Amino acid sequence: MREKAGGVVLVREPQLDKIAGKVVLERFLGYALPVTSFWPLNEEPGDAIFQQWIDDNIIPIDLGRDKYHNRGTRSALESIITDYEIPAGRALGELLVMVNKNNLTGYLKGFYGSITWTLRELYKLGRSQQEVVTAVSHGINTFLDAADKPAQPGEAAVLERLVGGLIGKDFLKSNFSPLFQNFLKLHSIIW
Repeated sequence: MREKAGGVVLVREPQLDKIAGKVVLERFLGYALPVTSFWPLNEEPGDAIFQQWIDDNIIPIDLGRDKYHNRGTRSALESIITDYEIPAGRALGELLVMVNKNNLTGYLKGFYGSITWTLRELYKLGRSQQEVVTAVSHGINTFLDAADKPAQPGEAAVLERLVGGLIGKDFLKSNFSPLFQNFLKLHSIIW
């Protein structure tokens, strides 16, 4: 049995794939992983630092030699799934496709109000990195929980009418951003 991890190290101002990697790892391990530090963007951690993390049972996500593009994966999330052999069910599979596509094309940040756009704006507004990671983590957890639940009889038709008629087509183009915006409003991060 593996010793319980003491936390994770994330790059400074982590983006969606790194935060998603942390969230999925927490769900897989069954416990929260505090962010022990945010590593400077333009610095590569040396062997001594990696050894210290190993000694402290700290998990670096997408840092130094472990960066996803050095490994041949398409995202930090995909690296975590691979390293820990996490089974990708339907919800995690959908998240992985979205994150990998975003890393390839940046398409999520093009949607006003998307989770990726919002986290970048929160950093620009000077919000603490921990606050942003916590909010985005909650949004990702909510997405995974909701996507894992099958629709009850009649729910799909009701949602189709609601989205197609009352809310409009812009909602369909926004991925899961309305969910994230409502979360932020409830938790007074933006408002």
